[in-house]
Amino acid sequence: MTPNALKSEVEEVRGLLRQKFGVSGPTLTVQLRRVGRLLPRPLRRDGARLAQAAQVARHPRAGRQIDLAGARQAQQRLVFYLEGIDPEERRRMRHLSIVATIVGNLLVVAAFLIAVLAWRGFL
Repeated sequence: MTPNALKSEVEEVRGLLRQKFGVSGPTLTVQLRRVGRLLPRPLRRDGARLAQAAQVARHPRAGRQIDLAGARQAQQRLVFYLEGIDPEERRRMRHLSIVATIVGNLLVVAAFLIAVLAWRGFL
């Protein structure tokens, strides 16, 4: 893998982050920071490794010292994980979670109201 191929692979990961999580940024590092804990820890490490390799690849001399095999494996793991994410499913689950929280809170308030009314003798 050449530094040019590394750049195209970084752009592939950046595109998937933009598509699946809706994060944008000037560099992969910024996008990974914005995604934060939505990625599992090992994948955050892989993303940091790939971002570091992309940054070092910009310099002609330092670019020859990059662990291209490690960067390639990190990119493959990130792409495999990101392609398995369904943004519509994430959105549905987030909305369902909000609705479930509201319903749960309403049940607690209703139970408290019934308890107070029974205690005061109105029920």
